[in-house]
Amino acid sequence: MYDTYVNAVLSEQALNGNSLMTAYSDLNEKLDKIGIEYESYLQNMGRQLFTTVASIYITLYLAIVFLVVANTIVGVQFLMSQQKTGRRYQT
Repeated sequence: MYDTYVNAVLSEQALNGNSLMTAYSDLNEKLDKIGIEYESYLQNMGRQLFTTVASIYITLYLAIVFLVVANTIVGVQFLMSQQKTGRRYQT
């Protein structure tokens, strides 16, 4: 059992005045009918785009959570120091 990887490029004749997306979708339909397992450039690009966007969202979420927690800790420390120094000035 082994896998064979082949790189393919659309020829100018495959376009026939159509857009690139139409040519890719026509080729994908032909390959689906044949039953060959394949991965096109657009599928791979979509997967990479999804992982990039997902990692950005996770990073932003964790950054916001970290800022909220850090701000809470700094605020509590400030209030505790105010409470300690406030006792010094009581008469």
